[in-house]
Amino acid sequence: MDNRDELRNFLMSRRARITPEEAGLDNVSGQRREQGLRRSDVALLAGVSTDYYAKLERGQLPGASERLLSAVADVLRLDETDRRLLRKLAQNRATHHRSRAYPQAVQRLLMALSGVPVVVRNQRLDLLGGNELGKALYADALTSLEKPVNEARFVFLDPLAGEFWVRWDKAADDCVAALQAAVTQNPQDRKLSLLIGELATRSEAFRVRWAAAHAQSFVAGNKVIQHRSAGLLELSHDRLTLASAPGLTLLVYGAEPGSPTWSRLTLLLPGEAHAMPA
Repeated sequence: MDNRDELRNFLMSRRARITPEEAGLDNVSGQRREQGLRRSDVALLAGVSTDYYAKLERGQLPGASERLLSAVADVLRLDETDRRLLRKLAQNRATHHRSRAYPQAVQRLLMALSGVPVVVRNQRLDLLGGNELGKALYADALTSLEKPVNEARFVFLDPLAGEFWVRWDKAADDCVAALQAAVTQNPQDRKLSLLIGELATRSEAFRVRWAAAHAQSFVAGNKVIQHRSAGLLELSHDRLTLASAPGLTLLVYGAEPGSPTWSRLTLLLPGEAHAMPA
């Protein structure tokens, strides 16, 4: 069975077990053809749009955040066994989706770098995936309603970016610098041109930066993130290019051993044991 079918059947069966009254929807009126909760009911109670929840149920939401999965699990009153199964099905779907985005050698490298957050990005700043810590760190960006998933699109168009990046101006400057470098290297990339046109049309902050002098992109530095689950994270940051996958970059994050951020990284994957590197 395709993983999408398994995820869909799991969620449909669990919402069918709960009546609207049990879920606290006391004002339900009219005849209901479905047994239990509708998709729209689950979406309402989880605090997301019906379309957004429907994408999760159909297996069309790779990289679903722990925040979303926990909210859905609460609505469906899942026990710990079912919560683990939901996370597993959602993560397996994300892995299946990513397998088409970059070579298997990159996936093996991500599995080897399991002790630090790692995210895979192309020259257009499309976020293609990452290891488990990386996906959890970038959960807000990966589940942004601004699609396709792209770091610049998240930074300039999603209101959550201002909360996520503590130094938003620096994140914005870095995105513009990276896109300017990509244009220099690939001036005929039509998707890149369309992305820049979209950002220029929709974001004044992007237009101002794009019109300014070309910024200097950097390879290493520091990032400060306000993560919804783990709190304030002060992370070192490196960009690694891959000879086996031209055009792809690994964003590798780390923290000083023993620091508050080092301890908080374990909160990125709640409910799962995670061994930090020595």
